[in-house]
Parts: sequence; structure tokens; C-alpha cells
Amino acid sequence: MQVFVWKGTNADGTRHEGEMVAANSSAVLESLRKQKYRNIEVTQRARGGWFRSNRVTEQDVVLFIRQLSVMVNAGLPLTTCFTLVGKGSSKPAIHEASHRIRTAIELGHSLSNAMAKEPLLFDAFSIQLMRVSEKSGVLQAVLERLANHKEKNLVLKGKVKSALTYPIAVLGVAFVIFYLLMVKVVPVFENFYRSMATELPLPTRMVVAVSDFTQTWWWAVLLGGVFTFKLFGYCYRKSDYLHYQTDRVLLLLPLFGELLRKAAVARFARSFSTMLAAGTPIIDCLENVAETAGNRVVKKALETTRTSIINGGTLTDPLEKSALFPPLVTQMMFIGESTGNLDFMLNKLANYYDEEVDRAVDGLRALMEPLIMIFLGGMIGGIVLGMYLPLLSVAGFAG
Repeated sequence: MQVFVWKGTNADGTRHEGEMVAANSSAVLESLRKQKYRNIEVTQRARGGWFRSNRVTEQDVVLFIRQLSVMVNAGLPLTTCFTLVGKGSSKPAIHEASHRIRTAIELGHSLSNAMAKEPLLFDAFSIQLMRVSEKSGVLQAVLERLANHKEKNLVLKGKVKSALTYPIAVLGVAFVIFYLLMVKVVPVFENFYRSMATELPLPTRMVVAVSDFTQTWWWAVLLGGVFTFKLFGYCYRKSDYLHYQTDRVLLLLPLFGELLRKAAVARFARSFSTMLAAGTPIIDCLENVAETAGNRVVKKALETTRTSIINGGTLTDPLEKSALFPPLVTQMMFIGESTGNLDFMLNKLANYYDEEVDRAVDGLRALMEPLIMIFLGGMIGGIVLGMYLPLLSVAGFAG
């Protein structure tokens, strides 16, 4: 389906223009002629230039939901809301999805069913909230909660990414430096030492061997790395066991594991609180929160908790046994469950762990800086020392 911009005059001679989603321009012309339009001009809507991406990002989805929430709270009809949001977006995919949702609502479909047909914009969590809002008649409040939830989750994800970006970038720079030293610098020393016809020290021979290997087999190492990365990614997506074990190992990492754990707790608490506040039963909350947990280990713990509640157990006992959730989380959840303020307690936990993630990111950056300096200094220093050892030996012997 494509987006077309049209202009035409009606029977009174009044000029009109608009946009229509259709398979081709002929379908647009046929539809407009049935509506008694004449002097029709149809052009396909531009899909952006070199510097405009048509890919729908998470930021686009958050903006879409926030705009929809504001318009619904302003009292506009749903069809008008989707028309305005679609026209205001620079992404054709969002424009087309808005048009399809608006058309489905005009044909009598419910909002949740119309949204469920657009997985690019709405996940299972959002659809469930819409279904709850339709039953309770509080669409405005639920949309605002969903918008707040999406925005805070996006901020949380950005914090985790920022903590991981720095060391990855430094490792990339270190790889480039290592390659340049092995290919450009070490061969110069190697040729010089060959002219000396003396036996090289072991560290120098090791550096030269690594340099020769890098110059000869760099393409094999690069292809092997790319192939391994792609193969692991494919297996990670297809194998539940590998997915689970990888997520478990990530949570056990000495530096990043605690950050990932706190982020998972914050995401869980906010999602759970949002669904409870919207009036979703606990069983349904756990099912949807487990699907959007983002970590298979956390998902399994929540599924176990759901099964326990169905069998008459408590909410907090399985979470305590999983050893994933800190005692503070289970204690506050127990208090909230006992007092009937579980959604309030979960929201407090989410805010607290948002701050904990901030502190963890700051602490991780402060710790990573000296570690990275040691790593880079050790790598470059080892190579330089290995290449200058023969010169130092000759100088010492001459002295």
C-alpha cells in the first residue's frame, strides 16, 4: 500500500484535496470518481530523501502514543485523532497505519482490535491496556498512563545503552589501533631487526608472529568474527535454551549484571503498576508483563509466579525464591498486596530503581575509565616494549 495526495473539484466546483492509502493511483482515481470528484490530480507522497529514514523507531511510537493521548484528552473523536496524528507524522508507515486504524473504527471495529492489526506500533502490552480501557470506559486515563510508561521505558533503555556504548566504542578504537600497529609499525621494526641478524627476545618474537598473522589472515579473522556474530544472533533468536542461558549469564556479569538487573526490576515494576492501575487482573498483568520483560530469566520467574497464584499461592514467595528480585522489592510488594495498594507500591519501586539505574550507570562509567586506560596502556605498552627490547639489549651490551 502507498500514500497518494489528491486534488479535485466536487459537483459544486469547490476545490478539495486530501490523502489516500491505496495500492496504486488508479485505485485512487476510481474511488474519487465514485465520490463525484472531477479534474482529479493524483501524486504519490514522497518517502523522504537521503537523510530521512522511513524506519519506525521506538521514539516514533512513543511520540505517536503521546500525541494520541493529548488529542483524546482534548475531547476529539478517535477518527479525527488518528487522522491528525497520521498527517503530522513524517513516516509513511505511521501515516498508513493511522489511516487503517481510522478506517477500521469507521467500519465498527473496536479500538483494540484495530490496533492489534498494527504490530509495528502496538505491542501486546499496549493492546491489553486498550482492551481494559474499553471495558472500564477510561480510555483517556489509560492512554496517558501508557504514554508515560513508554516514555519512561525509553529513557531507561537509553541509560542502559549509554552505559554499554562507551566501553564498546573504546574497544573499537583499541582494535583499530592494534591493527595499525601490527600492519604499519611492527613490520618496520621487523625489517630492521632482520638486517641485524641477531636472535630476538621472546616478547619481540611473539609480537612479530602476531603481526605476521594479522597481515596474512586479517580477512579470515574478520569474516570469522562476522560469521560467528551472525550465527550466534540466529541461534539466539531461534533457540529458547540459548536465549535463556545468555540472559542468565548477562545477569551474572560482575560489572554490567547489576545494572541489567536493576533495569529489569524497574521495567517490571513500572509495567506491572501501569496494568494494575488500569484495572487489569493480576493474572493477566503477570502474563503480559512476562511477555514484555526483555529477559528470559525474568520472564520465567514471572510465569512461575503466575502459576503459583493460579494454584492458590502468594505473589511474593515465587519472586523471593527466584533470587532475581532484591528483598526490598518483595517486601514492598507484600505490603502493597496486604494493604490493597500494590500498584502504588510498584510505582514507588519503579521510581526508586530508575534512580538506582542512574547511580549504577555513573558508578560503572567511573569504574570503566581506569580499567579502559589500563587495558589500552597495557596493550600499546606491551607492543612497544616488545619492539624496543632488542634495541635496549644492544644498548646495554654496548654500554
